[in-house]
Amino acid sequence: MKRIDLAIAFQASASIVCAQVDEPRIPLLADGFVSYGSFVHHAPVFGLSDWLNALPESQLLRGDLPSQGFSWGYGGGFGPYSALPSYGTGSAYLGVSLDPSRGASERSRFVKRLRVAVNLAGDDFLEGYWGRSLTSVYDTLVSQQTGAITLLDSTWTESYNASIHRSRIALDASYILRKASPRRLTWYCGVGMMFGLTFDGDAEVSHNVSRSRETVGSGGGSYAYDMIASERYRLPTTILAGGYGLFGLDLTLGRTSPFWNSLHLFSEARLILRAGSLPGRSMRIEESAQYLFGLRFDLR
Repeated sequence: MKRIDLAIAFQASASIVCAQVDEPRIPLLADGFVSYGSFVHHAPVFGLSDWLNALPESQLLRGDLPSQGFSWGYGGGFGPYSALPSYGTGSAYLGVSLDPSRGASERSRFVKRLRVAVNLAGDDFLEGYWGRSLTSVYDTLVSQQTGAITLLDSTWTESYNASIHRSRIALDASYILRKASPRRLTWYCGVGMMFGLTFDGDAEVSHNVSRSRETVGSGGGSYAYDMIASERYRLPTTILAGGYGLFGLDLTLGRTSPFWNSLHLFSEARLILRAGSLPGRSMRIEESAQYLFGLRFDLR
């Protein structure tokens, strides 16, 4: 009996070991994704003293600048030594998602993913303007038929322009919970952080003069523009970091085809607190928003 019991126990143990060996291992890498969107954030107020701190070698900014000036980012509408409420910067992501709970046996209401991506942002732009103009009558025309008088104006405008352009690269990591559902449209939420650099920065300052004259007829007048002087500077590389919360929607492109079932379109909104610095300024914390659209593809 003892020999029979030992044989049965040995066979049972062997069966368990074989079952464990034959059980397929779930890959850690779950999916990949690409996305593109824009940052929308408050453009910093950047007055003449800030420009002088950012570009201490500039001689044009220490010249006879007009007392009225403007600084702005993208968009229209501006005020004295102020900035637009917001501006956008293009941003692209290339990344993968890892499955940290791939060994869990119980069913969950949420699919957990750890996403890691490289982020490359486009032109980070800031511009300042100082200008003055003088308009006067240079000719008077009198109609021989009606006696009507037409005044033709001539305008002289002098301006100083300063601009900063930079690019950004960062490592972006986020932890998300995606609603487990058989439906094609699902939602997800999470938190994330970024760390990177601003690089390839340059600044330009120019002094310009333009002249325009009104004329009679369909020609619209004459216009001349001259750049009197210009300066260019390279800017140092700086560090940026931030954290954010996110919410997104994920749409599966198909149900029956394995190929289309593995492709997903997604839209994501982020609220961000980001620490960064502009030339001549210490690091500051700014709030911003980001809107992304992308394609996700299952890798298993």
